[in-house]
Amino acid sequence: MNLNPKSLREIEKQTLDGDLITSTLRYNAKVGTGEDGVELIYDEREKTLTLLEGTQIDVLDGAHRTFSIYNAYMKKVDLEGTMIVIFSNMTEAQCKRVQVDMAKANPIPKPRLQELAKDKLADEVVIELKAGGELKGRITSNSNVKYSYGEVVTFSELSDAIDHSFHLENRLEVIEAAKVINDYMIYLFAYYKSNLSDKSSLMFKSRMFIGHIELAASMFEYKIPFDNLRLYLNKMDFSMDNPLWEEIGILKYGSMSARSRTKIQKVFQHLLKE
Repeated sequence: MNLNPKSLREIEKQTLDGDLITSTLRYNAKVGTGEDGVELIYDEREKTLTLLEGTQIDVLDGAHRTFSIYNAYMKKVDLEGTMIVIFSNMTEAQCKRVQVDMAKANPIPKPRLQELAKDKLADEVVIELKAGGELKGRITSNSNVKYSYGEVVTFSELSDAIDHSFHLENRLEVIEAAKVINDYMIYLFAYYKSNLSDKSSLMFKSRMFIGHIELAASMFEYKIPFDNLRLYLNKMDFSMDNPLWEEIGILKYGSMSARSRTKIQKVFQHLLKE
């Protein structure tokens, strides 16, 4: 079993701090390992599960959490918390099939992995924006935006845009950037609310937020009040028919190239120079 020491330490700390989120742990009592041919007994009346002597336990899902929680418990025996635990009684071949099925059925989207990891300061800005403000409920942790649900941008798209436009260096700047972006969004959604339901408009499409974040950062840098936002955005044709969007990559599927990202940023930068 290959375990990541850094992950073990992080989960142990979350457990000790009471920050570990309830999730599901899956264990298997391997068939044929119990001394009397039986690995476990479940008493339905008492709601108890007894593992019998000699039984070999395999971790199907949750090895890092299991060992981290154990390490935390050895340091603090009065730990409080709950986990959903699933015990099975299968052969090794059956276990492998279950693990393959789990891997296929429950892949974690890249934006969600990025959100959980919080690898860069821009990720923390997005977490602040998700928690409250104009973008609350509008940022998705999945790979695809469900516009019909009110979502407008993915976690990773927004985080990358912030990372490229704000150049954060410390957590004080995280707080400031979150406020700046939220202030910009307040005016954006107030002025252009009708565009949210306009299917011919790209104003609120996920990749357009690369430009919105760049404009927010530039207006803040040049001390331009956000109530002037219409003066700049009204210069641009956000309709889907505008060939510019195809040219700079707004309408393309798949990952965004660095060149396309720069093109989008420059289009929005140019609004302040006209």
